[in-house]
Amino acid sequence: MAVSQVHEILIAKNDHHLLSADADVYALAYKDTLAAFEEYLTVPDRAVFLQHLEEGNTDWFTGSFIIEPKRHYFLRFLPRLHADENIHLILSPVDKVIDSYQDMVFTMSSQRAMLGLFEDLFFEYRSETDTIIFYNTDHSHFDPGEHSFTEFVGGLQGIVTKENVLPLEMLIRHIKEKTASFAITLSQNIFNEDPAITDTMFRGAVAHHEGFGESVIGLIHPLRQRGSGGEGKITYDALTGLINKADITQISIDRINNRCIANTSIAIVDIDYFKHVNDSHGHQFGDLVLRQVAAIMKNEIGEHGLCGRIGGDEFFVIFNSSVTDEGRRAHLCNIKSLVKATFPDKGPQGEKPITLSIGSATYPSDATNYNDLFMVADYCLYLAKEKGRNRYIMYTRDRHPSLEQIRNRKTEGDNLVNGRDDLPLGDVLVQMQFMIRYGKQPALTSLLSEFSDRFNIPLVMLALEDPQMPLIITGKQEGESAPLLRELDLLLHPAFRSSHLFKQEMVICNNIIHLPAELRPLVSERLEKADIHSFVVCPFTDTKSRKAALIFISLHYNQVWNEQHYMYYRLFVDSLKLYDLKPYCV
Repeated sequence: MAVSQVHEILIAKNDHHLLSADADVYALAYKDTLAAFEEYLTVPDRAVFLQHLEEGNTDWFTGSFIIEPKRHYFLRFLPRLHADENIHLILSPVDKVIDSYQDMVFTMSSQRAMLGLFEDLFFEYRSETDTIIFYNTDHSHFDPGEHSFTEFVGGLQGIVTKENVLPLEMLIRHIKEKTASFAITLSQNIFNEDPAITDTMFRGAVAHHEGFGESVIGLIHPLRQRGSGGEGKITYDALTGLINKADITQISIDRINNRCIANTSIAIVDIDYFKHVNDSHGHQFGDLVLRQVAAIMKNEIGEHGLCGRIGGDEFFVIFNSSVTDEGRRAHLCNIKSLVKATFPDKGPQGEKPITLSIGSATYPSDATNYNDLFMVADYCLYLAKEKGRNRYIMYTRDRHPSLEQIRNRKTEGDNLVNGRDDLPLGDVLVQMQFMIRYGKQPALTSLLSEFSDRFNIPLVMLALEDPQMPLIITGKQEGESAPLLRELDLLLHPAFRSSHLFKQEMVICNNIIHLPAELRPLVSERLEKADIHSFVVCPFTDTKSRKAALIFISLHYNQVWNEQHYMYYRLFVDSLKLYDLKPYCV
């Protein structure tokens, strides 16, 4: 563990020579311990030292010593009650402070994780500010963060029963008087609404902070009926260590619907193209991404809120009411930027970094209940995806649709299928089939676009055999499709459909060099020149018996088409048979 090496120094009020210090500080004074302390500092730092001393400024400043001018120190004068008092100064090497900070962050993260294993609420009372700070408030009614002690006492006095008035007074006295160790039990549940909790115990002790004062630390522990089990205990996601979906949702509902804590914000965080990450790099790497994203979120949010996992690649943040809009913006921006920087070259097909899309909203300014607030944040998430992903959007009334408009929205740009990027592909096909057969038939453009995105198909082309022109082109390689138009007649050539490549009425080619010898004369120049390396051709007839084909193409690289997806391709093509293609003809 890093050592902070904070040094306390006593300097004479008149000539500033050292009166008291440890061996390390005397070493900085080299040999002349009778010189004024400022004489040990480098010339530029002496003026700063004397200015702070003259002004009685107790803020931190930096300086270096003549004996080691390249090493910087933090220095600070402690307040003097009387002018004739000697001068107290503290200093610490900057590098040691940074080491200590990093060590402290690690320790605090471990302690938060440890506290999360129990229902106990941790508190700290600081007498110099007469405030009480609550940590790990997930299970309780108490709000996290710093509160005035008067506010805390007033809240308890308003809810304790008559028989608990005296124990409460004893508790207050123990805290205010800094009793070395104490335990007080109130014979009622002031913790939360759990009916199995019958009593609430306060346990505390004085913590001494090595010359930096004292505080009272303690635990608020709920006592349950014997045999009541662990009802109310929060559970955590095994992979990421974040709060699971059921519990983070219940905590949010409690804070918003039941306790009505104003300025409570939520954020929905989704990993862009995560299914493609799994497909390209494997599920083991996908799990690593999930764990790393969770760790970044947890570290960034810290005591400012709670983090949970609500889907395969979807996370949820509930911010404390003390977090301002500016603070929320900073947290979301940092999470987004850190994730992108952590995986700069591990996106789909290795083309782009892994990024996040985030939507956020605040109670009660944006919505007056949890369900509506989630819907607003969810709208902002999809808006972030529509605008290109890798961004966060915080809802604002003057820039975004009203709550009613969001509730009733159904625009051409909306996703047709309800569900996140990791929705099972079978469920995707079921929803598409249902819409086509029993609902309002979606536009082919939207249908093909979402199909190519869900199945990670680089380029999708829908074509009529006569005339051999594309009807619709979509996919992430759409911008490169113009040179391919003249090759459609080749991909629809009868020789392809008569070859042994047919599998369930589809032509499947993972690499054009593996095409049968009888097809190579067709391939040798035109496909290679067009840089087509892999393709799938799915012929069908539309509702008016027009011959057509759905074509999947991969440019520049060999796409190994997933055999498990072949049946999905056929089901999707069967759905296209219900369309009249004439309105879509070019």
